[in-house]
Amino acid sequence: MPGLKESLSLLPLAWRMGQYVSGERRENRDPIFDLNGLLLQPPIPGPYAGVPLGGLGGGCIGRGFRGEFRRWNLNPGKYRHKVVAANQFSVRVLRKGQAPVAQVLAVGDGRETDGLRAWRWGMDPRVGTYHALFPRAWTVYEEAVPLVRLTCRQVSPVLPHDYQDSSLPVCVFEWTVENLGASAADVSIMFSFQNGLGTSSDGAGGHFNRRFSVHRQDSSPRGGEQEAGTTEEAEEGVVVGVHLHHQQEGARDKDALTFAVAADAQSGSRVSLCSRFSSGGAGSKEASEVWRQFLEDGSLREIGRTEEQHGDQDHLETLATRTRGSDRIVETSECALERPSEGRGRGGRVGEQGDGHTDGRHHRYHHHHHRLHHHAGNGKHRRPQHSKEAGPRRPHHRPSKAKESIAAAVCQAVSLGPHGVARLSFALAWDMPIVRFGSGLALPRRYTRFFGKEGGLTAGLIASHALRYYPLWEKEIEAWQRPVLEDPSLPAFYKHMLFNELYFLTDGGTVWTESRAGRAHESDGEEEGGQGWETGRNRRPDQEGEVWRGNREQDARRRAGGASGVENNRTFQSCHGEQRMVGQFLYVEGHEYLMYNTYDVHFYASFALTMLWPMLELSVQRDVAAAVMGQDLGMRRLLARGEMRPRKVAGAVPHDLGCPSGVPWGKVNAYNLQDVNRWKDLGPKLVLQAYRDYMATESAPFARAVWPVLRHVMEAALTAFDRDGDGLIENSGFPDQTYDIWTVKGPSAYTGGLWVAALTAMAALGEAVTTTNGGSDAQAVVAHYQALATQAREAYAGHLWNGTYFDYDNSGSPHQDSIMADQMAGQWYARACGLTPVAKGAQARSSLTTVFKYNVQQFADGCSGAVNGMRPDGQVDDTCMQSQEVWTGTTYSVAAAMLQEAALAASEAAEHSEGRGRALQEEADFLRHAAFETARGLYEAGWKRFGYWFATPEAWNHEGHFRSLGYMRPLSIWAMQWALTRMPATTVSARPADLVGRTDDELEQCDKRRDDDTINGAEQHFSHTNGVQTRNNADQVCNK
Repeated sequence: MPGLKESLSLLPLAWRMGQYVSGERRENRDPIFDLNGLLLQPPIPGPYAGVPLGGLGGGCIGRGFRGEFRRWNLNPGKYRHKVVAANQFSVRVLRKGQAPVAQVLAVGDGRETDGLRAWRWGMDPRVGTYHALFPRAWTVYEEAVPLVRLTCRQVSPVLPHDYQDSSLPVCVFEWTVENLGASAADVSIMFSFQNGLGTSSDGAGGHFNRRFSVHRQDSSPRGGEQEAGTTEEAEEGVVVGVHLHHQQEGARDKDALTFAVAADAQSGSRVSLCSRFSSGGAGSKEASEVWRQFLEDGSLREIGRTEEQHGDQDHLETLATRTRGSDRIVETSECALERPSEGRGRGGRVGEQGDGHTDGRHHRYHHHHHRLHHHAGNGKHRRPQHSKEAGPRRPHHRPSKAKESIAAAVCQAVSLGPHGVARLSFALAWDMPIVRFGSGLALPRRYTRFFGKEGGLTAGLIASHALRYYPLWEKEIEAWQRPVLEDPSLPAFYKHMLFNELYFLTDGGTVWTESRAGRAHESDGEEEGGQGWETGRNRRPDQEGEVWRGNREQDARRRAGGASGVENNRTFQSCHGEQRMVGQFLYVEGHEYLMYNTYDVHFYASFALTMLWPMLELSVQRDVAAAVMGQDLGMRRLLARGEMRPRKVAGAVPHDLGCPSGVPWGKVNAYNLQDVNRWKDLGPKLVLQAYRDYMATESAPFARAVWPVLRHVMEAALTAFDRDGDGLIENSGFPDQTYDIWTVKGPSAYTGGLWVAALTAMAALGEAVTTTNGGSDAQAVVAHYQALATQAREAYAGHLWNGTYFDYDNSGSPHQDSIMADQMAGQWYARACGLTPVAKGAQARSSLTTVFKYNVQQFADGCSGAVNGMRPDGQVDDTCMQSQEVWTGTTYSVAAAMLQEAALAASEAAEHSEGRGRALQEEADFLRHAAFETARGLYEAGWKRFGYWFATPEAWNHEGHFRSLGYMRPLSIWAMQWALTRMPATTVSARPADLVGRTDDELEQCDKRRDDDTINGAEQHFSHTNGVQTRNNADQVCNK
């Protein structure tokens, strides 16, 4: 929150911002800044978040640490902070000679909801303990009901280097039930879920639920639970549950949305369900009946049916089936008897209008599936069964009425002996196969590559898949996390923050599409359950304004294999980020800043993707590079100063790849605060990320693909922004970099350092690309960038180095000598890539030490992270709001830079005499300590004092007031892990120009001559830079 002085200076901007936000909403578009009210306040959901549910890019459901389902992001860019009272787990216990006891496992009160008042609410919060280590969470309930301990483990398929199951919108809840008593006990767990997202749409009417069961048609291993070499014959109905089919509101929101709540029927438990009850509004007494059944019987049945009728399966109508691999799903609906005189409705066809129970939507749904089974050739449509005693039966859909919300519940019951233990598994899946942006652009989500685009039965199949494979997922997660968790040198707070900050890859408005260049892959129509582009396109004939961008390209036929039973994951792991294989990936800058893949911020966050899903990172970089040469010269008014500027100039690196309400990839630069076409940091950031990703993946095809764009960007920037010809670009006197209200002019520590590092990266990448291409200009290219890097490095130090740190800029302003926390950004990336550093080691260590002593220790008692700007007298730089803020992502990157310099100083210390070596080792030890203390401030402030867990904001001030909850940049904690585990052991220097372009045979001969010279006693020339050996005069050695 800005102070009075800053607030007054921001009044013109606030007025223009208000005009923009209200104007967008008048046009039924979501503005890129989610601000509301006269004071433009963001949503404030409170400190209740927990580990979110689901994989990457299929939509996300947030679950609070108290067990409530509360943060919904299924539609692009739309966050709904709503707790749905009906979405609960509940427990019931019965012991011989005692009355049954049941309890909703929630501390909140759902009694204000009609129909749920009869449920037992108000669990004592002291009985529950929550543990979080993304992508898993544990809640332990100590005797929520007497003498029973419950542990709920929540598991989502977020699996590094996995490009199949990681895309699935599903979560498994495994319950460990422990009988603490000396007598036997019957224990039941009920999972109830409302059809909808907690919005007004839930009560709009027309929603319907259907029970389903999944049958496994072969013998298959049970998730690693059996001994090697054995299998067990799968039972019929290994997974049972309920589909909740939801009709979304709005002319452009009618795409399929289906939830599935399911239980594993192979666990030895007794599974029962109620597929439909009113959870609010008309008919809400049904919820009371569900609770009565649960309390008295420990099981469920359909509303209105007796226990005797419940055991009769003849009342179930099979409406649709589908087969995928070894799984066959059957969807059924309860049927009602018809008198013979009533007939079968118009035409006598199941699901048609005219019977009082269905409408046109259900008619289309039924026949959609009927057509599916014959098209795909892999399922059957079972004809209705008729009663022997009465007239024919009809499906009892009972769609919800207006102002009525409906829910379903699945229950598992188990009998435990004294001190017995049992495990029960539930799954929640959601299927929204088509992601539709505000412009109407519609694309299939990534998981449809493996499960098909048609919706309907997919949610149940995903839930079944999850219940089958989650034990394997957990083994993969544990193997990934174990080295960090068992490393005694790492602080405990760092271990949990490293993994928990990854929540944003699930909950960051993430969209993972099965597309290339913003155009859908076309299915061949013969994959498991797939219908192809045309069927998906025409699925809703009443949909108007739909824009489906298919490229009509035939995908290779799917191969069997892999955990998903479709394609082998190894084919994706080495695909060079080619989008026909790995698709496209989007995530927003923040929950309040709705721009996709904001590039100046992704620069920090991208270490997470590079380390964990490198092919997605390459896909993102390909998209950014592809957008560089595009242009959109339409003029628009910018918010910062009100001037008119073109949206996108050809040759400029885009700030973002669009927004949820626009056309992602097609209409970039949704950001409209400053003129990003003139920003100075975006070009260098593209070069540095491209080089880092090339180094991490060794993908020569990727490097060759982006190289021409990198050259254009750097040459254009050199021409436009190096005004004095010293090789170093200058800032233009407005906020022309990621600190977008902090003015900078002339040579600057931040942008200048990035530029020097980018020139060095160009020389190194140019050598790799031109050598493999056999380019005739290889030597000239490398020599050009080597010379520029040397010149710019000297200018950078000459303009900005003051003997202790690098000045903020060289503008002559009163604040030019401020201590910027992020002054070593270029040095940080250069070190991360193993490049020749921007600054000398001693300069870097001195600068980072200064940042720690001023920006960290002298701000908020050293317990809030690194404030962006400090004055040499120890006062916070009050130039603007941003100079007074702690940026969480920047703080992590500063800590990463400290770790890098510490590691290199320790390496150098080992090669020096005792006195010098001891001094270097002391500096190394200090910087490593400073790195973790700097990061610890974010833990102390964000996780302990302010309650920002699983919503880490972009910024806070000394009072803890935040800006932009749920932000991308804090993923940069993975830069710390890169510094600890992945930083190159040697500095990469481009070969001198005379060696560039030589063939491998020629270089091998050079190496051989060098070795021969060594044997003959010839002198070798080496220089030692920070303890790393770098060959010097190699051209002379090879030319002997």
